[in-house]
Amino acid sequence: MKNIICASFLLVFNVNLFAGNLYVEKGSQGTSCLAIDPCGVIQDAVDLALANDTIHIGPGVYKENVFIQTGDISLQGDSKNNTVIEAAGGREGALGNAGNALDAILEIRAANVTITALSLVHPRGKAKIREAAIFAWKGSPGLQVTHCLIERKRNKRTDEPTVPGSRGIFIFGGFLGFDGPGPHGLIANNEFRGNYQDHVHLPSNGIIVRDNSMIGASRSGISVMDPVSFVGPDNYNSRNNLIKDNVILKSLDDAIHIQGDSTTITGNTIVKNKGYGIYLCGEGIGGGCYFPGELAISENNIIKDNILNKNKQGSVADFGQGNIIQQ
Repeated sequence: MKNIICASFLLVFNVNLFAGNLYVEKGSQGTSCLAIDPCGVIQDAVDLALANDTIHIGPGVYKENVFIQTGDISLQGDSKNNTVIEAAGGREGALGNAGNALDAILEIRAANVTITALSLVHPRGKAKIREAAIFAWKGSPGLQVTHCLIERKRNKRTDEPTVPGSRGIFIFGGFLGFDGPGPHGLIANNEFRGNYQDHVHLPSNGIIVRDNSMIGASRSGISVMDPVSFVGPDNYNSRNNLIKDNVILKSLDDAIHIQGDSTTITGNTIVKNKGYGIYLCGEGIGGGCYFPGELAISENNIIKDNILNKNKQGSVADFGQGNIIQQ
């Protein structure tokens, strides 16, 4: 009887304390990443994680590039003010979508990854290679990024590699089998600061972008790209995204630039951007789509109930087709 009681106690103890939770603490030397033996490196915990695990990251500044290949896991900081992951210059062999070397703070190649309560920072100084705070490859639907601070403190845009530029959150979508209205990703309640070229960059579909604050992008606060002009496996339409209740200020170009289709843009506060508040691009002269979507035509988007004020080139520019604008 005594042995049965002890065994039962140990079983409950192990399940409650260890199951599904890994821990990272700044300066720790642990190898198991359990609560009694926390790791000091985030990547070590990510490499140990199994589906449905949560990685708890304690306060401090962690200088890393983190590569996530396991799906259905969560990275949770102490808070966006206390837990900071600072770019380390790029993971060896990491490449962006165009084959360029990449300094991604979090590089994700797995489905249903959740990131919350972290600060992701590219520090001051001159960029050496392409940068992204979060880069999610196609085949990684279900990404959720909430309650984070995403900030680029680098020198001005002209001091970074010019083609292609830096991104805050870059979801490279075209999710095969996920072509409906979604959601297939969530970016919510985050702060974006500094001169990422686009704070949110979406060649993807079914993404919800809501309740974020975006200040000072060196191009656009939100860019829904459409590589429809490509010939090959990346020739898909970016559509069915929702952009709602964001505050976008002081971008050096358009606050929101849309090449894709069937996106709803509603309830946003868009003020003091140097381009248009909302730009629906189209093919041909005056259409002005960002590369590589010169042949895209922005169609069947819904623009309503936004606050647009003091945007240098105007409130809304519609070069597309079949768009509904109610302002």
